[in-house]
Amino acid sequence: MRDSSRFRVIAVLVTLVVGALSAALLATTGPSTLSGSPGLHIPQLDTDLGSYPELSSNERRDPGEFFTPPSPLPQLLPGSVLRVEPIKEAPAGIVAYR
Repeated sequence: MRDSSRFRVIAVLVTLVVGALSAALLATTGPSTLSGSPGLHIPQLDTDLGSYPELSSNERRDPGEFFTPPSPLPQLLPGSVLRVEPIKEAPAGIVAYR
């Protein structure tokens, strides 16, 4: 009996020490260190809206006839598709619709 309780105490102490060392290691390891690791890729997001003119422009553009809903709206279930057309600018060999 005495040996099994000693084993449990040692096991708990080892677990606490390993947990504390792991937490310290993770706290001191920043993303720059992790991103240099093989197999781990942390993408860098471009947050500059200047590189996305469609998002940074205050100019309103007409979305076109395709995106204008029919009037009056047909009596369909919510989520029903109102209009479909092929996208002519799709890459060769790809059939795409909007």
